[in-house]
Amino acid sequence: MKKLHQQHIPIPFEVGKTYKTKFATGEWFTITKLDKNKYDEVIGIWGIYGKHHELGVCPIGIDRLIQPMEFTGVEFEVTVCPNCKHEFKE
Repeated sequence: MKKLHQQHIPIPFEVGKTYKTKFATGEWFTITKLDKNKYDEVIGIWGIYGKHHELGVCPIGIDRLIQPMEFTGVEFEVTVCPNCKHEFKE
């Protein structure tokens, strides 16, 4: 069976914006500082938790924030296995 997928690219994190966390509680996290390496890649994120301002500025792992995605306008076709429902490109 064939299925259409849309290609998305991640939007980079920005200072001052609020993002939802991947925690079970679904907290919000406002970024105050981004640590970058010499290749301009984000290696650390600092900010304030939405409901816990008393904690002050805290670090959070890059993989713990839900990064927004943008549709590129490209669609591609994948094949779905009828038995296990696994999707793969041709």
